[in-house]
Amino acid sequence: MLVASKQRRESSSMAFGTRNVSVVGFVNLLALSVPLVAATITLFAEPTTWVDLIFDDAYYYLGVASNLAVNLRSMFAPPLDTNGYQPLWMAILAAASFLVRGDHHALAVVLHLLIFCVIGTFMFLSSRIYGKAWPAALTTIAFPMVSSSGLETVLCLPIALLYFRSDGWQRGTFATLLFLARLDAVGLIIGREIFQFAIDRRIDYRSNLLLAFAILTYLLLNYTFFGTPLPISGLAKAVGNRLGQNFQAGLDILRWAIAPTLALVIVSLAPRRAANLKHKQEISICMFAIAASAAYYSIFSGWHIWHWYAWPVALLFYFTLLVLSETKPGPQKWMAVFVLVLETLWSSSEYLVRYNAPILAAAHLQNKTPSWGVANVIEARQADSNAIFAMGDRAGSFGYFLPAGSRLIQTEAIVANVAYLNAIVAGRVSEFLADEGVTDLVVDRGKYWLQDGVYAVPEPIQALSARLGVTLFCFPASAMIAPLKERPARKIFKFGERTTCPDDAKDRFAKLVNTYGGIRRESLGHP
Repeated sequence: MLVASKQRRESSSMAFGTRNVSVVGFVNLLALSVPLVAATITLFAEPTTWVDLIFDDAYYYLGVASNLAVNLRSMFAPPLDTNGYQPLWMAILAAASFLVRGDHHALAVVLHLLIFCVIGTFMFLSSRIYGKAWPAALTTIAFPMVSSSGLETVLCLPIALLYFRSDGWQRGTFATLLFLARLDAVGLIIGREIFQFAIDRRIDYRSNLLLAFAILTYLLLNYTFFGTPLPISGLAKAVGNRLGQNFQAGLDILRWAIAPTLALVIVSLAPRRAANLKHKQEISICMFAIAASAAYYSIFSGWHIWHWYAWPVALLFYFTLLVLSETKPGPQKWMAVFVLVLETLWSSSEYLVRYNAPILAAAHLQNKTPSWGVANVIEARQADSNAIFAMGDRAGSFGYFLPAGSRLIQTEAIVANVAYLNAIVAGRVSEFLADEGVTDLVVDRGKYWLQDGVYAVPEPIQALSARLGVTLFCFPASAMIAPLKERPARKIFKFGERTTCPDDAKDRFAKLVNTYGGIRRESLGHP
């Protein structure tokens, strides 16, 4: 009986180990499969099928990268040059665009392949440094907007691992790459410097010197070529901001960090012999970076934030997984695991949203109401090449799919220039757009103001804390170009036919501008 019992235990142990290996293999395979599947769909399907696999803001990168490679101009679309992007990801995409000769379809495929390479690098570094790849794989699955939306934040994950493991000039190199990948990574870098000084009273002067030189060079080049040392996108988000009013942004970042923080608290309650919290340094630095991001976006930005801003939270999640993997089984460990599993299931639902159109297409079904990304592709294909467009929110894929040489001004100033930003501050947006010859204003809204046959359209709409910078345009119903019949939310107005706004519309606009989130909530039809 003892022999049989021992054999059963060994058999059970082997089965459990096999299941573990299978789960780990599945997680690793899934993380790498997502960008490969996206690349395959993009390669073989129509843009209306795959347009939403790339988040709309990523098309600003693709558009600028294409113009850099083909026209040697840093612009999303003519006529405005811009520096509204993070430089390292733009440099990588510009090189890719040069290789495919600016072909928009090919560049979209390459984007997914680049994401595959970066995720694979993250997993490889995790395996080499910490002995296991699956925490990196699961982190990319749990944070799809960080890892696979087509934006720069995917770079922060592998670079951060290298940065944590380096010193001296090498550390300065990786700190520089982190900064160029995402400017708010300064919070992570400062956090490490503070932690190191607090522990061993040491300052890495070589690293800081190299980073300071890189930052000053970046600021000087920006000022020389674009007239502003900082990205125009960040400056635009500060227009009209009331300092401290936009606390919602900081709360969102902190809220995203609840799950890994709670898991760490739970596992720290385990008996000392069971818990292994040897990653305290990395965890502390990530928490500092999260707090720094929350403070910055609460104070200096008046905009809503999106889930790719959570890249420091993704790093905290990664190191929390490492802690759990090194903790002995027990009730606290399984409670912490349960918290992270729930977070992963909830966060990864973003994949279902983005893969909705390809899934329906594969099943020979069709959405009754096309997404605004699909509407962008359709409208861009039908666009008059002689028209000059203006569009704010949701303009990324529209501008990217416009015919070559088409002109577009992004009214939020995310990819605009200093002259347009100054026009926003001065309340001269209408005059600026008229001087540039804009013919069509494209909007896609949840709600419209229609009074006495006149449409009142605020532009732009994303700012939450904005006492200035938003313009109210009014158009008679006759100024509306025949909209896309499948999507009533999409409207195009002849810009030259704008008219005087009714007094009630002006009063309503004035009230909403001075109400936190009023313009955005009223225009999109939701908070």
